[in-house]
Amino acid sequence: MLVALCCISVTQGVGLGTDYSDAALRKLSSATQQQRNGQHLANLSALRNLRDPALKPFFYKLAQHNNWIIQVHAVLGLSELSKDGLIDTWLIQQVAPLARQQLISQSLRDNLLTTQQMQSLLDWSLLEPAPTLLITADLHSKGVAPSEEVLHQLVNNTDLGIAMVAALLSANQETIQDVTNRLRRSTAREKRVALAQSLHLIKQYELP
Repeated sequence: MLVALCCISVTQGVGLGTDYSDAALRKLSSATQQQRNGQHLANLSALRNLRDPALKPFFYKLAQHNNWIIQVHAVLGLSELSKDGLIDTWLIQQVAPLARQQLISQSLRDNLLTTQQMQSLLDWSLLEPAPTLLITADLHSKGVAPSEEVLHQLVNNTDLGIAMVAALLSANQETIQDVTNRLRRSTAREKRVALAQSLHLIKQYELP
């Protein structure tokens, strides 16, 4: 409520339909400064719920924040204000790796990325293995065959959860057996983590 009132007073001060002034942006930045109790995240959610196009400059500024969770809120806020409701893949490339993985995961779940956008992200050489696997698995579920080069890189990843799902996507029995053998030789902790990751994606994408 306090954030909403702040926004209303700021809007009245600068006039409807205009960009927020620097003073207004400073007020909003103060209201969303990182707090130990997480109140800043609730404030960010409240701002996103306003669906106010005048907040775009503010969200663009927050997309450069050093806190990856705030980056996620900022990029999602911008997608909610976009005409097509889609997420900006350029912004996905600019944020921190943890923010990128969360944004891609949520975008796939909420259909915020087109097939073309997913392909463009896969073509980006700096995309990390985990989001690469998520996009590859999602495209596979849509009938888009994974590239052999991408699968080869994922199968050989040191993260056994990533390697196992990539092996299943390849549908190559020899590859699946090789990764299974790697899993058998791993530590108890590595097995638990890898199986949890693998079973989650197997269930999500109904992989055999």
